[in-house]
Amino acid sequence: MKFKKTKFKNVILINPNIFCDNRGYFFEKINQRKFFFDIKQENESLSKKKYTFRGLHFQKKPFAQKKLITVIKGSIIDYVLCINKKDKNFGKHINIKLDDKKKILLFLDENYAHGFLTLEKNTVVNYKVSNFYNKNNEVGIDALDPSLNIRFSSHKKKIILSEKDKKNLSFKNVFLIK
Repeated sequence: MKFKKTKFKNVILINPNIFCDNRGYFFEKINQRKFFFDIKQENESLSKKKYTFRGLHFQKKPFAQKKLITVIKGSIIDYVLCINKKDKNFGKHINIKLDDKKKILLFLDENYAHGFLTLEKNTVVNYKVSNFYNKNNEVGIDALDPSLNIRFSSHKKKIILSEKDKKNLSFKNVFLIK
């Protein structure tokens, strides 16, 4: 495994060592001696349509979650938004392309909201989390909020949102910024 830092603290790309032969491939996803991550829950989503956007979500304390994201099938652009008011990157985001070919994993701690845009039909995304989901502590931030300045390029008009995500709040309303 090779660990690559991003410009955000505690957002790390993990490149596994993939061993291929005529049968297929094998790789180690998690090894707690190399990378400690206490998994409490594992989630998987199937997005049938290209340009499905899921997020931007996070859980408030005491149910805040670290996440380890990987694409099982297809490809996504993953969006990570800093929600730590004490961090110099508060309100800023990064985006990272992940796919089922390179098998790169993305780790983020509980100081970030997370979402992704599918780039292919029938995309499957797996995420392991450090805490249990709690409906009353879930927060959704509107990824299309102009104040976030997230550029979806030509995909913006094609984005498919769930009814729940259509009701996500603006960044300013979530954090009561005037």
